Amino acid sequence: SYEDSARRAVLAGLELARGITRLQHRHLPGRRSSLSFSIGIHTGVVVTEERAVEESSERHSIVGNVPRVASSLTAFAESGMIVITAVTHQIVGKDFECQSLGSHSAKRLGNNVELFRVAGERSTSDSADAAESRQTPFVGRDHELGLLAERWQQAKQSSGQVVLVSA
Repeated sequence: SYEDSARRAVLAGLELARGITRLQHRHLPGRRSSLSFSIGIHTGVVVTEERAVEESSERHSIVGNVPRVASSLTAFAESGMIVITAVTHQIVGKDFECQSLGSHSAKRLGNNVELFRVAGERSTSDSADAAESRQTPFVGRDHELGLLAERWQQAKQSSGQVVLVSA
Protein backbone atom coordinates (compact mmCIF):
# COMPACT_ATOMS: atom_id res chain seq x y z
CA SER A 1 0.00 0.00 0.00
CA TYR A 2 1.51 3.28 -1.14
CA GLU A 3 0.24 6.82 -1.13
CA ASP A 4 0.46 6.80 -4.93
CA SER A 5 -0.87 3.27 -5.57
CA ALA A 6 -3.41 4.47 -8.14
CA ARG A 7 -0.68 6.24 -10.12
CA ARG A 8 1.53 3.15 -9.90
CA ALA A 9 -1.33 0.99 -11.19
CA VAL A 10 -1.85 3.23 -14.23
CA LEU A 11 1.90 3.31 -14.93
CA ALA A 12 1.98 -0.50 -14.71
CA GLY A 13 -0.97 -0.68 -17.13
CA LEU A 14 0.79 1.60 -19.62
CA GLU A 15 4.00 -0.44 -19.38
CA LEU A 16 2.05 -3.68 -19.83
CA ALA A 17 0.33 -2.24 -22.91
CA ARG A 18 3.70 -1.15 -24.36
CA GLY A 19 5.14 -4.62 -23.70
CA ILE A 20 2.26 -6.37 -25.42
CA THR A 21 2.53 -4.00 -28.39
CA ARG A 22 6.27 -4.75 -28.66
CA LEU A 23 5.52 -8.47 -28.53
CA GLN A 24 2.92 -8.15 -31.29
CA HIS A 25 5.41 -6.38 -33.55
CA ARG A 26 8.11 -8.97 -33.00
CA HIS A 27 8.48 -11.08 -36.11
CA LEU A 28 7.85 -14.76 -35.44
CA PRO A 29 8.74 -16.88 -38.53
CA GLY A 30 5.71 -18.67 -39.92
CA ARG A 31 3.38 -17.30 -37.27
CA ARG A 32 1.34 -14.20 -36.93
CA SER A 33 0.42 -13.25 -33.38
CA SER A 34 -2.64 -11.26 -32.53
CA LEU A 35 -3.03 -10.47 -28.86
CA SER A 36 -6.14 -8.73 -27.65
CA PHE A 37 -6.14 -7.13 -24.23
CA SER A 38 -7.76 -4.42 -22.16
CA ILE A 39 -6.98 -3.15 -18.68
CA GLY A 40 -9.41 -1.96 -16.01
CA ILE A 41 -8.28 0.01 -12.95
CA HIS A 42 -10.45 0.98 -10.00
CA THR A 43 -9.35 2.48 -6.69
CA GLY A 44 -10.62 1.60 -3.23
CA VAL A 45 -10.00 -0.45 -0.13
CA VAL A 46 -9.20 -4.13 -0.54
CA VAL A 47 -8.41 -6.90 1.89
CA THR A 48 -5.87 -9.60 1.21
CA GLU A 49 -6.14 -13.03 2.69
CA GLU A 50 -3.84 -15.99 2.84
CA ARG A 51 -5.43 -19.36 2.28
CA ALA A 52 -4.16 -22.50 3.96
CA VAL A 53 -4.36 -24.55 0.78
CA GLU A 54 -1.33 -26.79 0.50
CA GLU A 55 -1.90 -27.98 -3.07
CA SER A 56 -2.54 -24.56 -4.60
CA SER A 57 0.09 -22.11 -5.75
CA GLU A 58 -2.47 -19.33 -5.25
CA ARG A 59 -2.23 -18.92 -1.49
CA HIS A 60 -2.97 -15.18 -1.49
CA SER A 61 -6.14 -13.55 -2.75
CA ILE A 62 -7.70 -10.09 -2.86
CA VAL A 63 -11.17 -9.81 -1.39
CA GLY A 64 -13.73 -7.08 -1.96
CA ASN A 65 -15.60 -5.14 -4.58
CA VAL A 66 -12.58 -3.30 -6.04
CA PRO A 67 -11.13 -6.23 -8.04
CA ARG A 68 -14.61 -7.14 -9.33
CA VAL A 69 -15.23 -3.57 -10.52
CA ALA A 70 -11.77 -3.39 -12.13
CA SER A 71 -12.34 -6.62 -14.05
CA SER A 72 -15.80 -5.48 -15.21
CA LEU A 73 -14.30 -2.32 -16.75
CA THR A 74 -12.84 -4.37 -19.58
CA ALA A 75 -16.37 -4.84 -20.94
CA PHE A 76 -16.38 -1.13 -21.80
CA ALA A 77 -12.93 -1.15 -23.40
CA GLU A 78 -11.74 -1.71 -26.92
CA SER A 79 -8.68 -3.88 -27.42
CA GLY A 80 -5.54 -2.21 -26.12
CA MET A 81 -7.45 0.27 -23.98
CA ILE A 82 -6.87 1.17 -20.32
CA VAL A 83 -10.13 2.14 -18.62
CA ILE A 84 -10.33 3.77 -15.19
CA THR A 85 -13.25 4.78 -12.99
CA ALA A 86 -14.06 8.36 -11.98
CA VAL A 87 -12.65 7.59 -8.51
CA THR A 88 -9.28 6.69 -10.01
CA HIS A 89 -9.43 9.58 -12.48
CA GLN A 90 -9.92 12.04 -9.62
CA ILE A 91 -6.64 10.79 -8.11
CA VAL A 92 -4.49 10.43 -11.25
CA GLY A 93 -6.12 12.75 -13.78
CA LYS A 94 -3.42 15.39 -13.39
CA ASP A 95 -0.68 12.87 -14.22
CA PHE A 96 -2.23 11.23 -17.28
CA GLU A 97 -3.97 12.23 -20.48
CA CYS A 98 -7.50 10.84 -20.17
CA GLN A 99 -10.62 11.00 -22.32
CA SER A 100 -14.11 10.51 -20.92
CA LEU A 101 -15.98 7.45 -22.17
CA GLY A 102 -19.21 8.81 -20.72
CA SER A 103 -21.42 7.37 -18.01
CA HIS A 104 -22.08 3.65 -17.89
CA SER A 105 -24.15 1.32 -15.75
CA ALA A 106 -23.49 -2.30 -14.85
CA LYS A 107 -24.26 -4.61 -11.97
CA ARG A 108 -20.78 -4.36 -10.50
CA LEU A 109 -20.30 -0.67 -11.34
CA GLY A 110 -23.62 0.71 -10.23
CA ASN A 111 -25.61 3.32 -12.12
CA ASN A 112 -24.20 6.18 -14.20
CA VAL A 113 -20.51 5.76 -13.39
CA GLU A 114 -18.24 7.88 -15.55
CA LEU A 115 -15.36 5.98 -17.11
CA PHE A 116 -12.16 7.30 -18.66
CA ARG A 117 -9.67 6.01 -21.22
CA VAL A 118 -6.01 6.55 -20.32
CA ALA A 119 -4.16 7.80 -23.40
CA GLY A 120 -0.72 8.21 -21.80
CA GLU A 121 1.39 10.15 -19.37
CA ARG A 122 1.38 13.94 -19.36
CA SER A 123 4.60 15.77 -20.20
CA THR A 124 7.29 16.01 -17.53
CA SER A 125 6.56 19.66 -16.72
CA ASP A 126 2.84 18.90 -16.38
CA SER A 127 3.66 15.95 -14.10
CA ALA A 128 5.87 18.16 -11.92
CA ASP A 129 3.02 20.66 -11.54
CA ALA A 130 0.65 17.79 -10.72
CA ALA A 131 3.05 16.36 -8.12
CA GLU A 132 3.33 19.78 -6.49
CA SER A 133 -0.44 20.16 -6.39
CA ARG A 134 -0.77 16.75 -4.65
CA GLN A 135 1.40 17.79 -1.72
CA THR A 136 -0.52 18.03 1.52
CA PRO A 137 -0.10 21.46 3.12
CA PHE A 138 0.93 21.83 6.74
CA VAL A 139 -2.12 22.95 8.67
CA GLY A 140 -1.86 24.29 12.21
CA ARG A 141 1.89 23.70 12.37
CA ASP A 142 3.14 27.29 12.56
CA HIS A 143 5.10 26.63 15.76
CA GLU A 144 6.76 23.50 14.32
CA LEU A 145 7.59 25.23 11.04
CA GLY A 146 9.08 28.13 13.02
CA LEU A 147 11.30 25.70 14.93
CA LEU A 148 12.47 24.10 11.69
CA ALA A 149 13.28 27.50 10.18
CA GLU A 150 15.17 28.50 13.36
CA ARG A 151 17.21 25.26 13.35
CA TRP A 152 17.97 25.72 9.64
CA GLN A 153 19.31 29.23 10.28
CA GLN A 154 21.48 27.89 13.11
CA ALA A 155 22.80 25.09 10.88
CA LYS A 156 23.67 27.61 8.12
CA GLN A 157 25.73 29.52 10.73
CA SER A 158 27.84 26.36 11.38
CA SER A 159 25.99 25.45 14.55
CA GLY A 160 25.21 21.74 14.06
CA GLN A 161 21.58 20.76 14.45
CA VAL A 162 19.61 17.53 14.38
CA VAL A 163 15.88 17.53 13.74
CA LEU A 164 13.61 14.49 13.66
CA VAL A 165 10.38 14.87 11.74
CA SER A 166 7.94 12.03 12.20
CA ALA A 167 4.64 11.74 10.39
